[in-house]
Amino acid sequence: MRRMRGATIPLPVNALVVLLGITQVVSWGTLFYAIAVLGEPMRTALGAGDITLFAAFSAGLLASGIAAPWVGRDIDARGGRRVLIGGSLLAAASMTLLAAAINTPMLVGGWLLAGVASAAVLYDAGFATLHQVAHASFRRAVTVLTLLGGFASTVFWPLSRYLLEALGWREAFAVYAVMHVVLCLPIHALCVPRGTHGRAVATPPAAARSAYSESPPTAAAQPAAIEDS
Repeated sequence: MRRMRGATIPLPVNALVVLLGITQVVSWGTLFYAIAVLGEPMRTALGAGDITLFAAFSAGLLASGIAAPWVGRDIDARGGRRVLIGGSLLAAASMTLLAAAINTPMLVGGWLLAGVASAAVLYDAGFATLHQVAHASFRRAVTVLTLLGGFASTVFWPLSRYLLEALGWREAFAVYAVMHVVLCLPIHALCVPRGTHGRAVATPPAAARSAYSESPPTAAAQPAAIEDS
């Protein structure tokens, strides 16, 4: 199997796809799905309304969209490693801020930061990174990464429920911050190639770019059982 150049730990493309799939599961599960379970107890404890909570989350999605063009240009110019590392740090910071929130402004700030982090760690950043390293196997790599990311809700809805009942919502967000630091950050720092060495990378063909939608993992990739969560 062809090996990639420039990685701190040289890995076959398939191995990198699996590792990035793990980070996608964690990132989608914490930045996107956690609010479904942890949002209600969080807003109740802070005295915020439903509108405030979901407006903050929606504002985070808007922030993600605003940050996306910069993220894409940076990955094209320098490779995905730096962006993914920064995204992991921002994700950990957002989870930490939410865990420590004592008022509505901190709640809003946490979800806004989570939105910015999403632009740097979710599918768009992952697909752009794979385009630079997978080459001829890009389409297959994207398909596998998408399927792996589809397990995010299956894993994190029950995990969030368990952490909420066993520890509390603050501790759940704290656990998620640690996951970004001890799991996602090392994968991005040690396994993703360092960059394109200043060489611009060609834009993927239109068919490939269609996969770059910043949307949740498709229902087809998730077991039907999550509908009862």
